[in-house]
Amino acid sequence: MQKVLEGLHLGQPGKKRHAVDGVMGWAEMLFRMGLPYDSEEALALGERIMAHMQRVGHDESRRLAQERGAYPNCRGEVRRNATVTTIAPTGTISLLAGCSSGIEPVFALVHTRKAFGTEDLHYINPVLQEVMAERKISDPAQLPEDLQRVFVTAHDIAPEWHVRMQAAFQEFTDNAVSKTINFPNTATVDNVRTAYELAYRTGCNGITIYRDGSRELQVLKHAEKSDGEKAIEAAQAIVTAGLGPVRRKLPDERQAITHKFRVGEQEGYITVGLFEDGTPVSYTHLRAHETVLDLVCRLLLEKQQNPLHPRQLIYALTTTPYSHLRVL
Repeated sequence: MQKVLEGLHLGQPGKKRHAVDGVMGWAEMLFRMGLPYDSEEALALGERIMAHMQRVGHDESRRLAQERGAYPNCRGEVRRNATVTTIAPTGTISLLAGCSSGIEPVFALVHTRKAFGTEDLHYINPVLQEVMAERKISDPAQLPEDLQRVFVTAHDIAPEWHVRMQAAFQEFTDNAVSKTINFPNTATVDNVRTAYELAYRTGCNGITIYRDGSRELQVLKHAEKSDGEKAIEAAQAIVTAGLGPVRRKLPDERQAITHKFRVGEQEGYITVGLFEDGTPVSYTHLRAHETVLDLVCRLLLEKQQNPLHPRQLIYALTTTPYSHLRVL
């Protein structure tokens, strides 16, 4: 990262050097810890975590300054970076990482996301799915009281708590904190004024508010009844079937099917082992002339055994045994 930053500032004397350490997945961390977002305990935890991140980040920046020099406009404390911590929006990145965005509460436990302008993607919070499976709950609309208190969403939380959470992280963040203060459609001008004044008094660098439904087309919206029913059915199916694939003991003998395939001009074979009920056991690579075919087979194997998380995908690609391809 230091080399990248140096490249960006090469030939630009007088510029400050910034680092961007931050957090995302905060809301789902609170879910797993059983802490309501709108609670004093959550505020105190946020302060402790961000204070620790800033302290460690500044210590490392001072160490790097001794090793590689301070940033060009450094005055006072000698650090490698003018700023170290920030809370970025991470909207799209959090989707790829499979967690909640920045320090935002989840928008809704069941909602639809507008993609590519018109396509509606139905979404159920994955932590809620796990808890429902563990506690044998079939309907996300009928959560017991203790879970209702923990699994709060953006519109369940009063605007004042939104602002206070932003302020808790802002206290130990060099740059601004990206945070949307969600208002219901019925919000008044006085409600908005109160939020702005509270943000100013608590030391927030800035504030963003959004009144639900104020735009004809918005990226996130609460699921309509028909969409919600589809989402609930999906959640119920997950509870019934269990979360993800279930590992089974391999039979001593099993049938298999061999399939020939092509990737561009490259040819290979895959053998799929079968349980007695026809469920695939594994994919075995029989023949390949190029390493790309081994990658294809490796990915098929990983996908069959586990849902592919981004980290698992990277691991699968970086641990493929290229030197042990079985080439005919």
